[in-house]
Amino acid sequence: GELLACFHEATAEFSPPGHKPWPRYFAPADRLPEIVAARDLLRRGMDTGGLPVAEAERVLDYLETQTRAVEARVPEVRYWDLPQVIVHGDFHHGNIQFYDVKIAGLFDFDWVSRQPRLVDLADGLIFFGAERAAPFNPADLYSLTQAFTLRPDWVRVFLEPYLARHELTGEERACLGDLIRARWLYMRLEQMQRKLPEQERLAFLLREVTVPLQWLDEYEPLLL
Repeated sequence: GELLACFHEATAEFSPPGHKPWPRYFAPADRLPEIVAARDLLRRGMDTGGLPVAEAERVLDYLETQTRAVEARVPEVRYWDLPQVIVHGDFHHGNIQFYDVKIAGLFDFDWVSRQPRLVDLADGLIFFGAERAAPFNPADLYSLTQAFTLRPDWVRVFLEPYLARHELTGEERACLGDLIRARWLYMRLEQMQRKLPEQERLAFLLREVTVPLQWLDEYEPLLL
């Protein structure tokens, strides 16, 4: 949390020459065609990872409902009105070097652009404030995108040093849960389309995909 706060402090006023405006990160509208593609896979009888077809249909309906709800609650104008910095854009264990228990470096700046700082904060909570069933391996797509359950005590440990340097606005506090939702939907739906052979996509998507979303539906007020 302190590392991210320092990074945002350093980049808040930075405007590189030749700046290119990038689109919104993890836009929920981009997920809708991917859900359509997943429905097509289901119709064509692709592997569901053991889920009955009727249950798989319910999961896809739930993902569409979540996607449309995030899009409605955080439309483009609200997203771009949030406080912006140069974000890292891919803030997780695999891009941080540790020396014993101390941080030695931050790497992989492929996703750097000016976006709401909540983009990085959502990543920070997903990857440092959440519990997973298996050890985290960023080199393994299935490990990187495994379902998680946010832990309010871990969330506080991550947030406290960040908030000591950067107080969140009321709008940021209201939007944080939805940016976590948007990031998670991207992690499963976009990665499904881009990184896996067709026969593996549906089972990859459906695997415990509702767990983080259902946690947020029930416990989101515990984040802040």
